[in-house]
Amino acid sequence: MSLTDSLPNHLTGARRLTLTMLTARDRADDFKGLPAGTAKPLRLLAAFQEAEPYLDLPTHAFKLVSWFIKQTMPCDWEEGSRPIVWPSARRQQEFLGLSPARVKVLNRVLFDAGIFVIRDNEQGKRYGRRGPDGHIIEAYGFDLTPLAQRYDEFVRLAAEAKIEREHMRALRKRATIARRAIRQAGEALDVLGALPPEWARLKVEVADLIVAARGADRSEDLVLVVKALESRKAEVEQWLRDASKSVDTHPSGLANEPHTTSTNLALNPYQDTVIASEESSPAPG
Repeated sequence: MSLTDSLPNHLTGARRLTLTMLTARDRADDFKGLPAGTAKPLRLLAAFQEAEPYLDLPTHAFKLVSWFIKQTMPCDWEEGSRPIVWPSARRQQEFLGLSPARVKVLNRVLFDAGIFVIRDNEQGKRYGRRGPDGHIIEAYGFDLTPLAQRYDEFVRLAAEAKIEREHMRALRKRATIARRAIRQAGEALDVLGALPPEWARLKVEVADLIVAARGADRSEDLVLVVKALESRKAEVEQWLRDASKSVDTHPSGLANEPHTTSTNLALNPYQDTVIASEESSPAPG
């Protein structure tokens, strides 16, 4: 039997415990609790909610965890106690609308993912009771300690995800600007009748890059596509500059441009008439 195989049942009653589960339980045992008066279960839930999309958890994970957390009291998370909830399997099935088999799979996946620890009694049952002051006296069920231990991790994941979203948004904006600039430059070259032979090649490349940009879901992939689009943008804009210079320096403009002859009068319309009159007048005696 390898280290990753299930350990014998007699260690945990009816439930088979893997090395991963055993490690998670030992880590939870190290949790000493939050200082008195500082436990805020809904704050822990908010951190988990922000990080949950990036934890690769199954459907219903957040629904189940939020339901568990709302069954706890602040004192359960403090020193000397432990945040354990003990809903029955039937109650879970009713709340989630899942079959018994799917509920068991969901519980096991969340245990393996380090979201909570399952602490059943020797017969594999869950139950608990509280004292008059609300503190847990005895409980077997789902230990939510890992949610407190991983609070900083959840906050960090959510912050990193936000930065990534903003980076992706900025990259997609750059891609849109480059795509529009390429189209506009191409239209201007077409009007000038100066589309180069390389335009067909560039047009195909841009179309492929646009498809790649739409399919990119990570900034490290999208940034490569955006840089390629901006490179094509610089290329086609250089073609437009060269074509514009050619038009400006041509002595008579483009061959298909209409030629015009200036018919503007001189600044003084009487100047030529006066000079001609003076030249034809006889000299004085």
